[in-house]
Amino acid sequence: VDIVLGPLLTLAVYKKAKPRLVLDLTIIAVIQLSALVSGTWVVYSEHPTLVVFIEDHFKPITAYQVNEAGVTADAVKQLSKHHPPIAFLDLPNEADAMQALLKKLIAEQRPLSLVGELYRPLTESNMKKIRHAAVDMDSALKDRPEDMAKYQHYKKQNVDTVNDVIYIPLHSRYIYSMAVVDRNTLRLVDVLDILVNPKNTADESNDKQLSVQAQFF
Repeated sequence: VDIVLGPLLTLAVYKKAKPRLVLDLTIIAVIQLSALVSGTWVVYSEHPTLVVFIEDHFKPITAYQVNEAGVTADAVKQLSKHHPPIAFLDLPNEADAMQALLKKLIAEQRPLSLVGELYRPLTESNMKKIRHAAVDMDSALKDRPEDMAKYQHYKKQNVDTVNDVIYIPLHSRYIYSMAVVDRNTLRLVDVLDILVNPKNTADESNDKQLSVQAQFF
């Protein structure tokens, strides 16, 4: 739109002997420049600048959402050395504390992913919890031939590194997919267009997990 807007408007109004032609062309130039600036801002504000691990999945956070979470750009860089950086959402372990947090967030109409005060860096303990959320793709896709074909194709294309990665659900605003991350560093390697539910089973789920899944995303 930004590229074709100016030429189209110029074509519509241009007549060599037209009075006020310079004024018309100036207005067109201003409109095109405004559209270009607006488009640039949208692209910047919507690009992921942080990935947060929430309970059993990753959630990308855009530039404007980082501001809503009350986290500065410098603080984001301190969370991890990855690009984009990865943060661990440190949720309360006690059921009462978790319920209190959820009630507060519902009252504030604030999603769990934007609780910036609970963002934590990737310590070894946090990384271990993230690895625990890895999905066994062969088991998860055994009854889904189309998705299994996508997964097998990816493995064939990356045969040298396939044993060095794990797969964790990635929940973005518009689509759910699978993040392919390095097993050791948890660096984001790739994204697979495959939807797999988080790893939690009925035996592993507790009140905190059920509340999180019911109230957010």
